[in-house]
Amino acid sequence: MFKRMGELLVECGELTPEQLKGILAEQQRSYRPFGQIASKHFHVPTEAIWNAWALQYARFCPRVELSCEPREAQALANLSAGNAWNHRLLPLRWNDGDLVLVTCVSRLARALQFVDEHIETATIVWLTDSIHALEDALRAAYPNCDRQQPARRHAPRVDVA
Repeated sequence: MFKRMGELLVECGELTPEQLKGILAEQQRSYRPFGQIASKHFHVPTEAIWNAWALQYARFCPRVELSCEPREAQALANLSAGNAWNHRLLPLRWNDGDLVLVTCVSRLARALQFVDEHIETATIVWLTDSIHALEDALRAAYPNCDRQQPARRHAPRVDVA
């Protein structure tokens, strides 16, 4: 069942139902994004907002098997090796003018935030179910990178039903 961001934030205890109603009313008046209002007026942490968005996004996001996906070398030039490793984001190829990036579910919120804040081109983010396959692909794509440490064990987890 699809849940809206506000419902997810109420479920995880970041908002009360009354605060949710207040945000929705303000959103109708101001047309500002939900997360912006929640953060500014109710001090909902940015991380919680990105995690809620990642939960929504993951439900509809295509899943890919990296070993079966074609890759374009020119896509790699759009992301530095350090950023690719820090965010576990692999530039895969161009698709109808959009840069296709792949990450894993456990890193989705962080990857979406990075894309939103730092990538100037139109992007599509897809998911792979294996962080190991993603890291293997990153090693192959950026062989001289010194940032090849494993993913943090305590990274925020996004579970998708």
